[in-house]
Amino acid sequence: MAKLPLSIYLLKQDRVSAFEKDLHVNAQTVLPLAPPLDGYVLSLPVNQIVPRWVGVLNSVLQNPTALTLTGVSPAALMLVRRGPETFVLTFGHAWMKLDDDWKEKDFGRRVALNSIRPDKLVEIEIEQIFAKWHVSRERAPRASGVDEFGVEFDRDLVASVGGVPSYKILGKKLRGGTSLRVDVEFSTLGDVLDRSSQLFKSTTYRKYWPDIDNLSVVADQFVIDKLEERFDEELGDGTAEKKLVMFAPTYLREEVDAIDSYVFGRMTKAPVTIPYLFIQSWLSYLDAYSDEGGQ
Repeated sequence: MAKLPLSIYLLKQDRVSAFEKDLHVNAQTVLPLAPPLDGYVLSLPVNQIVPRWVGVLNSVLQNPTALTLTGVSPAALMLVRRGPETFVLTFGHAWMKLDDDWKEKDFGRRVALNSIRPDKLVEIEIEQIFAKWHVSRERAPRASGVDEFGVEFDRDLVASVGGVPSYKILGKKLRGGTSLRVDVEFSTLGDVLDRSSQLFKSTTYRKYWPDIDNLSVVADQFVIDKLEERFDEELGDGTAEKKLVMFAPTYLREEVDAIDSYVFGRMTKAPVTIPYLFIQSWLSYLDAYSDEGGQ
């Protein structure tokens, strides 16, 4: 069987029902998979559309209605159950139907990190969140060491990685972010999913990538509450001044009109806005402002 590039997502266990409800999954809308695979294929409606550029081309023709073209873009989702895990494979534009809340956000990246050694890296995508936000994607012509890429792990969030995996079942190259992108024979799908599930649960990558995930986005409300409590305590006892740095709650992006940042001297003519704030800098500013009779 020929190899096929696949995009694989892992659904959160408590969001599978939401996925099926929102996409109107029932016995009449799906096509069951043949054993040994357990699951189904859901085809998405095919709409015939006229590409936007057809009207542009017609506008410069002697006959403004001479060009008639229609585009068709088929798509389908394939759901596969493997034990307690539920995977979704997308074909065509079907990935657009997946709500972010349904997906394990770190699935593909974790699988990739657990299967790609640091000297077998081909591409890496990073987000720099300190100062002005930007995304950087680097790609090498062949498998290279991570030190050949412009990554600073104490500054950058690693969004996705790609390279040569250590496991043959995952193909010759793979890339992982939210989804896992592999190029494998479709007949091996069951084994690919099982290996991916194992790698997603593993923390072995920390041995080979000790510098990664020094920075991470905290989404767990319990953890957030605990951090807030600790923050209040350290502000109160003075230890915060030496070791804490606060960052604005959203990225500074050029296209965002409302930018979140800390503001120095809001009531002055030229207030200074910065995305991060040292506690001592803030206290020093308050002292100086107070000495000048500010309110």
